Amino acid sequence: MESLIRNFLLKNRQQKLLALSLAIIIWLFIDHSITEIKVIPNVPVRIVNIPSEHTVRDLLPNGYLSHRVTLTISGSKNVVRKLESGDLEILLDATSAHSDNWIVKIVPKNLVSLNPAINLHRHIFEIQHPEFIIHFSQLVTEKVPIQVKLPLGELPKGYEYLDIWPTKLNQTLSGPEEAVLELSKKGLQFLFDLSQISSEDLAQIKSKQNPKNTMSYAIPKKWKKIAIPFQQDVSQTINDPEAKFMEMHFIKRQLLPLNTAVPVRIHYSPKLLNVINPSSIALDDAYPLSKQNEILLFIEPLYFFGVTQNFLDVVQDNLELQIIAATKEESEVLRWSLVLIDKKKMENIYVAMMLSEQNTSLESHDFHQEKKEILRKRFQKFAKRLFPHKENGQRLRIIPRIEDDVIRVSVS
Repeated sequence: MESLIRNFLLKNRQQKLLALSLAIIIWLFIDHSITEIKVIPNVPVRIVNIPSEHTVRDLLPNGYLSHRVTLTISGSKNVVRKLESGDLEILLDATSAHSDNWIVKIVPKNLVSLNPAINLHRHIFEIQHPEFIIHFSQLVTEKVPIQVKLPLGELPKGYEYLDIWPTKLNQTLSGPEEAVLELSKKGLQFLFDLSQISSEDLAQIKSKQNPKNTMSYAIPKKWKKIAIPFQQDVSQTINDPEAKFMEMHFIKRQLLPLNTAVPVRIHYSPKLLNVINPSSIALDDAYPLSKQNEILLFIEPLYFFGVTQNFLDVVQDNLELQIIAATKEESEVLRWSLVLIDKKKMENIYVAMMLSEQNTSLESHDFHQEKKEILRKRFQKFAKRLFPHKENGQRLRIIPRIEDDVIRVSVS
């Protein structure tokens, strides 16, 4: 048996090796010549050599189209079978375009291999694809307004968001004329998430800033991004020079004292002066009131939430407790309110004080004016929060009551 096998292998050995070699060559030739057809979806398209005064609609900043193309590829079986969407891209030269609506015919030379292990040269015979038109547009540059919106989310417990400035910015954009002009009419919106700010961040800020004032948080550069709709919402860094001033303001929710007594006055209705007047019903000066130089003062300590100490320092001498006089038959317990006298002047003082604490020399006139408006709104917000509390944080109940033709005030 061994001799038979030896004779088979050694007899006519050269002829047998030649035949085997020819068989392998023929097999390789046939294998490489077999055509395979494969559909490859989501193939990226990159465009080069676009004229400087033009651009392509739906072109991303990286030179790729925002949409992809499905290709039906015919080619060598051993190459085509390996191909996947991530292995190739379509490269188009814009100098081949003959009109603003370029009807593209993708051919094998437009394919670029992204996989070093796959060589497309001479192995792709034919490409089919749906109708593919590239639209050229005039390249324009415009300033698109950005509206800074109220942020999302919440700050850590114990802190309250107040405002942000600037609230109006511009993004200088270049792109297809139609898309840029439409966007300049609609504008862009910027917002961020407060929950990205940690209590540790706020604690560090609080330790470095004026404890009487609001706390300021400089918006990080990585947040100053805006999504551009005609670029598939790819984000761009806000390029308005005044974006560098972007900061958010908030306060720590705490109980703050009013460091002065408050004058008390009775309001008499002009229509009822014949019945209710200082002669018929007056104000008793017993505690919590005290008379100083013929002026009655409310001397019970007052505390307030949701404001800053420097706001209270500005307004404290212009607060007045007003009690609305009425007959005992109308109401035994009288209504009252804490009134801010000469409110507009106090607002101007507050705004001027706040601006004096900041370096505004580098700010534009418009930005400076917007900052003043935001400070005015902040003052007005604080002014609406003048509800007195006790030192333990409970609301202070002031009870003016008619007793024996006098108004006696008590607290609880």
